[in-house]
Amino acid sequence: MMTNFLVSGSSPRRVAGDHTPLVTSAATASATLAAELVKVSLGRSTIAPDPRDRRFQDPAWATSPVYRRLGQSYLATCAAVDHVADELDEAGQRMTAERTRLIGSLVTSALSPTNTLPGNPAALKRALDTGGMSVLRGSLNALDDLRRNGGMPSQVRRDSLQVGRDLAVTPGEVVQRDEYAEVLHYTPTTPQVRERPVLVIPPPIGRFYFLDLSPGRSFVEHALGHGIQTFLLSWRNPTPEHDDWSIDTYVARIRSAVDAVCAETGSPDVNIMGFCAGGILTSLLLAHEAATGEHRIHSLSLGVTMLDFGQPMALTALTPAWMADLSRRMVARRGVRTAESTGRAFTWLRPDDLVWNYWVNNYLMGQDPPEFDILSWNADGTNLPAALYGQFVQMVRDNPLLRPGGIQVLGTPVDLSQVRVPAFVMGAVADHLTPWRTTYQTTQMLGGETVYALSSAGHIASLVNPPGRPRMSYTIAPTLPGEHADDWRERAETRQGSWWEAWAEWLLERSGATVDAPPAPPADRTPPLGRAPGRYVFEKSRSKVRKRRQAGDPVTHTSREGLSYTVVGSGPPLLWISGYNAPSEILDPLVEQFSDRFTCITYDLRGCGRTELPPTSLSTRAMAEDALDVIESAALGPVHVLGFSLGGMIAQELALLAPEKVRALVLASTTPGGMEREHAATPTTTVVELVRTAHRFNMWHFAPVVGTTQAWAAGTHDAAARLPQLQAPTLVVHGQNDRLLPVGHAERLAQLVPGAELVTLEGAGHVFFLDGEEGMRRIGEWLDAHRDQEPGAPAPATESRTWAEEAVDHLRAQAMPSLRLGQAVAHRAGQLAGLAPRLLPRPRRVR
Repeated sequence: MMTNFLVSGSSPRRVAGDHTPLVTSAATASATLAAELVKVSLGRSTIAPDPRDRRFQDPAWATSPVYRRLGQSYLATCAAVDHVADELDEAGQRMTAERTRLIGSLVTSALSPTNTLPGNPAALKRALDTGGMSVLRGSLNALDDLRRNGGMPSQVRRDSLQVGRDLAVTPGEVVQRDEYAEVLHYTPTTPQVRERPVLVIPPPIGRFYFLDLSPGRSFVEHALGHGIQTFLLSWRNPTPEHDDWSIDTYVARIRSAVDAVCAETGSPDVNIMGFCAGGILTSLLLAHEAATGEHRIHSLSLGVTMLDFGQPMALTALTPAWMADLSRRMVARRGVRTAESTGRAFTWLRPDDLVWNYWVNNYLMGQDPPEFDILSWNADGTNLPAALYGQFVQMVRDNPLLRPGGIQVLGTPVDLSQVRVPAFVMGAVADHLTPWRTTYQTTQMLGGETVYALSSAGHIASLVNPPGRPRMSYTIAPTLPGEHADDWRERAETRQGSWWEAWAEWLLERSGATVDAPPAPPADRTPPLGRAPGRYVFEKSRSKVRKRRQAGDPVTHTSREGLSYTVVGSGPPLLWISGYNAPSEILDPLVEQFSDRFTCITYDLRGCGRTELPPTSLSTRAMAEDALDVIESAALGPVHVLGFSLGGMIAQELALLAPEKVRALVLASTTPGGMEREHAATPTTTVVELVRTAHRFNMWHFAPVVGTTQAWAAGTHDAAARLPQLQAPTLVVHGQNDRLLPVGHAERLAQLVPGAELVTLEGAGHVFFLDGEEGMRRIGEWLDAHRDQEPGAPAPATESRTWAEEAVDHLRAQAMPSLRLGQAVAHRAGQLAGLAPRLLPRPRRVR
């Protein structure tokens, strides 16, 4: 979370100073190590692993002479490295000691015998017990991580926990949105609340929902339970087009959020809380308000926030100044510091826990990574704009916040000593990113009364710290000006439980009078800007992104369930659903025709285009649920829907599943399913037409071959019995020369859907919009006539199911293992097909 990565706190001259203590301690450690290795070889060593070290839990490390000697040799080497670092610390070379300690941990962690199959008795036993299947599964896991995770072992099962479903589920709504962030207002859970709200500022690195994890582990939920009106700022994930977002940009956005919270609650001022880098930005805002004489912030809370960057830290120890400058220049060229590179930098600070632990679990043991909310959050990173990154690099190097006027924010000099509001500052004793003594120093830089709380956990574990955990504790006491951190700790009080409780008590004293909670919005009302957790939390990070600076360019997001969707244009929303094995990109030329009068939403079906997940949907109903997820994620309210081919089948299911979300429906080149024999194309005609269609679209340039699931869904689709229930006005469009789905399918659709209009296009085939402009002209006129169409009534709570539908579902369940295998093979084949653009001519533009 912290931003001082790839920055050195020492100059090259200091690094190149007196190396005598290093040489002396290294020589002493080498002699000690050699003597200990002799004892190990003779079986006389008394070295034993820490009982808490999970790597050496297997009994073989104690009972087998070979493994015992192997483990003791490794532990003796680790002890020698630690001895060198400790000697340097005692000699006063703290930066060199920190660098030695970090490099040593990287090397010794990588050399652990448990990282290899022969050197890990637990993995060998599992391979024997499973008949070698664990080795096979581990190899497949490694190949998957090589392709999808940059070669790093996955820390959590991909998409096992979903934002908005499992994580970030506290009810609320978006009350303000601009291009930088959203302001979330959480629904009160108590009949009365305090009149002064709190605005929470997360760091711009990482998603906000570490503060709103699963129920019972949510800081937001805890604050609401104490009657605190809670607002939270959700930062947008920047792309290279946002490379000029700077400290001023972020501080001004926090200031605008304060305005929004005051307007929403009627309070003249707010309490504010910043976490990590968000705490730095929040502190700068308070310094700006102190300089301008504003008084809209009543109190300040800071979590793991460091304002003094002069102390040696793991993040600054490895990187000299020249490397920091190189990184800054590279980021400036790319536009962003990507989430992937930042995540790797943080991960390698704790290699045992965050790298090799999962290496052993995933590859040697052949097991899936665990399902854990913090790890799911940790894998969901965000980018950092180049301007802000460069300013943070400079801030860490120059440490300007120690000097009044060392930097300027929003045109005013920063003097933190003039920030005289009461402050609650929290640190973590095992924090490897922001060491607790540096966060304590924050209390000495602020000018008001401060309380410091020290949690017993690490950087993130200390923040996700709900009450009721018996092993957790915290130390708390007010601070005194000029007091050293260790002196404060000696007199502070240690309490069992969570610092959340102490913070809530402290904040309640500064939150004003008790008033009646504002009425909760009706459950069936869609907020104008959408419900919490908002839209921006779903925008995924990608390392390969292009700068787009032209006004009106499409904006790509990711839905709550992981589907990539693009929004462009203005006017009533129009959802486009593409066809079999086709990425949404093929619809771009058509979208251009409508984006001047509709807000066009296109999305990639599972396994196509930018939706990278392997296909998992086994029915058009499941695909319709995906479409509904896109609608709700886009937060644009009820939509017009245009479905082409397979997309038309999905559109039918969507209109039946959620009629209140569909204003009007266009079904193009599609079928109700269950057609009679005279309307069915022969297998030969079907294959020929599919190949012809693929050729016309040049699909091999765009999409992987993932048709297993979609072919199954199309082949089992049958909505004929339910289509008379369809409420939305419907236009059916079909080419008279369609050889894939003869025109009888459209005629049957028009008979089944109440009030449907039928348009058949002379001389047009399945992809009728490539055969002339008549089809799109007719669709455009019809949609214009239904621009203001109101959606239908909500679907009934339960739907009757025929025996045939039950039988098909049963068949799907029985066929699942085989289908999974087929999907996996098809998806891997699709990845190889991705090489085609390098070998084949560029696709022609569809017009």
